[in-house]
Amino acid sequence: GSREHMHFVTQSTDTNCFAACLASILEVPIESVPKGADGARWNLLEVQEWLNTEFDLQALEITFGSGGTIYQMAYPIKCIVTGKSHRGDKQHAVVAETCGLDGFNLIHDPHPSGLFIDGDPLFATFFVPCDVLVTMRDSE
Repeated sequence: GSREHMHFVTQSTDTNCFAACLASILEVPIESVPKGADGARWNLLEVQEWLNTEFDLQALEITFGSGGTIYQMAYPIKCIVTGKSHRGDKQHAVVAETCGLDGFNLIHDPHPSGLFIDGDPLFATFFVPCDVLVTMRDSE
């Protein structure tokens, strides 16, 4: 759905911000998100299996380093942006939208503080349909 109708989920523990972001973007209750999406017991394979089974999606992570960028897109795409937390030496995930060459528009912080991330994003996670991945693999 659009941002006006977006279902915003607040994290329920100190470490499940990524799970809350997934629940927000995919519009599901946080209880249905696998435990592997919790930073305390991170298991990307478990998350990918769930995304594939339930939504026919896979998570695609793009890391920003020396000059990494996301090229201009005509329409905003929802994603999860991860960066440094304002609360100690750890990472924090928030919901964002791409906004062309201007980077990201941060639209939801699952933490009650609403501080989002400290500084620039470290990486962004996008969700791509599995049939796109199959088509790309077939054409190689």
